[in-house]
Amino acid sequence: MAQILLETGCLEFSPSNPFTYASGATGPIYCDNRRLLGFPGPREEVVGFLVETIRTHGGMACDFLASVATGGIPWGAMVARELNLPFVYVRGKKKGHGKDSSVEGYFSPGGRALLVEDLVNQASSVAESALALRKVHIRVDTCLSLVNYEMPKAKERLNSLKLSLISLTDFSTLLEASSLSKQDKEVILSWYGGQGP
Repeated sequence: MAQILLETGCLEFSPSNPFTYASGATGPIYCDNRRLLGFPGPREEVVGFLVETIRTHGGMACDFLASVATGGIPWGAMVARELNLPFVYVRGKKKGHGKDSSVEGYFSPGGRALLVEDLVNQASSVAESALALRKVHIRVDTCLSLVNYEMPKAKERLNSLKLSLISLTDFSTLLEASSLSKQDKEVILSWYGGQGP
């Protein structure tokens, strides 16, 4: 997974000029999984990885897949198609009209969902989505993501919700797979510092 992200240019490191994330935090790593959608071969490989991960983890048995909007939607939809499972997604906020729902799609209350996300940084979107699903009586115990930045805040949030996270790759693996100089890696690890895995 790390190699695919590097080869498609989806993964960037910028030790001297940090990126700003959706949370407002800044960091020297940026992973654009939306870009990955534009590469049919690698995209299908990743879908295969996700499907295989679900099939080989017994604890991921579910009645349907649910994705975090918006980054998780294409991955969840493609995996649901491969597994012939129903699919729903969770809005970042209620749409404010119609049924004013946060969870979009058909589902049966009492069912069990596997939550799919493209990247977990601080896990705020994952946490909000899990709570929205639980509010409509959907059981969700596990999140499957392409990338995990291994941030302590994310781990804390997920633990508080008793939500386990399984990822195809993580910060440590991405850094190791990169061709960055030893000096640049040290700068990034210095930023990571006490908040690392």
